[in-house]
Order: sequence, then C-alpha cells, then structure tokens
Amino acid sequence: MKDSTSSVNSRRGALVVLLLALVAGLIPVAVAQAKVKLKDGVYYQAGTVKKPAFGYVQADKGKVVGGGFYVKFKNKAGKACVPSGYTDTEGYVSLNFETNKVKPKSNGKFTVKNKKSPYTPGLKATVTGKFKSSTKASIKLKAKADGCTAKGNFTKAVYTAGG
Repeated sequence: MKDSTSSVNSRRGALVVLLLALVAGLIPVAVAQAKVKLKDGVYYQAGTVKKPAFGYVQADKGKVVGGGFYVKFKNKAGKACVPSGYTDTEGYVSLNFETNKVKPKSNGKFTVKNKKSPYTPGLKATVTGKFKSSTKASIKLKAKADGCTAKGNFTKAVYTAGG
C-alpha cells in the first residue's frame, strides 16, 4: 500500500512542480508590453492660460529627431533667469532643437540630447520620456544655459500629425 501512495504523491509533486514552472514561464509574457510604433509627426502638450509652458518631441521614421519647449529658466537662487542669447516673453523662453536620432527602447522609453546649434547658444538639454502608445507620450526636459536651468514635465503629450 505504501508503494502506491508514494507513487501518487511523487506524481502529484511532479505535477505541482510542472505547473509552477509553467506559471513562472508565463508571468514574463503577461508583463511584457507590445512595442509602440511611432507615427511621423509631433507629440505635443499644450499649455494653459495660467501656465503657458508647452513641450513636444518630433518623431520621424520611428526615431525621435527633435524637441521644443516653452519654459521658465531659474538661477541657483530660484529667481527667474533668461540665458544670454535668448529672448523671453513674460519670463518664458522658447527652445527648439534637433536631437541625436534615437529609436525608443522596446518599452517605449527614450533619452535624447540636443545638438549644438547657433540658434541655441550654450544650451545643454536632455529630454527623457516614454511613448505610452502610438498617440500618447510622456516627456521630461532638463536644460541648462548660461547659469540658468529649466525643467518641464509634460505627461499628457498627444500625437499631432506633421506638427
């Protein structure tokens, strides 16, 4: 009698191990995200009347190729600051720049830096973000120029055909 009981227990144990292995193998598949296919154009978040800051990234052929922002710069003391070579409108500075062409990772995340340009003197900007779908993106900007810094979070950017 003990032989048949131990045989059943060993089969049951093998079945449990097999099921656990199967479930463990399926978990990464369930968590994996489908790759986001970028559309050519601009992913843009508009400002509001109270806060006219806006931001966008431009996509072309599945890569991020540019960015633009309308943000306030501040100095180390936290006071409003306008980098030399830039103009402001009520404290907001407009930045438009090309970036190194970057294809987002399979999870939609990307990081790009601005290219040097005579139109953006001394600017060092880094844009990070994530394409949530082919029509939605989240964008973060960090920029420095002439001792001034700017940050912007644009978490509800949407696709706009051709910009």
